[in-house]
Amino acid sequence: MQWSEERSIVNFIKGTTGVMRIRPVRGKVKNMAIGKIILNELSFYGYHGVLPTERIQGQKFLVSLEIYMDFSKPSETDGLKDTICYVELYEKIKRLVQRERYNILETLAEKIAEMVLEDPLAVEVVVLIKKPWAPIPGNLDYVGVEIRRGGLSG
Repeated sequence: MQWSEERSIVNFIKGTTGVMRIRPVRGKVKNMAIGKIILNELSFYGYHGVLPTERIQGQKFLVSLEIYMDFSKPSETDGLKDTICYVELYEKIKRLVQRERYNILETLAEKIAEMVLEDPLAVEVVVLIKKPWAPIPGNLDYVGVEIRRGGLSG
């Protein structure tokens, strides 16, 4: 199928590997407005890490997200049902960080990204996790990981 100059509406279909795939659908795109929702440095206390003290005593984690989606419908309707609810998203992330336990931040970041991409409105997500109290002998602000998942790649 070829893309027309009228531009095609794009349906985002989550693949089994967690990578987003695109499929063109006939029709015109009206006022396409890709934007991002930002949740910056959500602070939680969790029990992630390799060392026994990290898994017993726990520590602070900071989670930041950038969620890309089409803003055209929510900007027209001004309706919460047409966008991603920040409160629901915050509560889901809070449950993941506070209730689950992972050895490495990479796993926690993947779990958060998978959860975000379960929402059909989310096209792509960037997850940044900071661990400011990492047990490293030396001066540092934090250690962390950042991943990008979804998008228009096949």
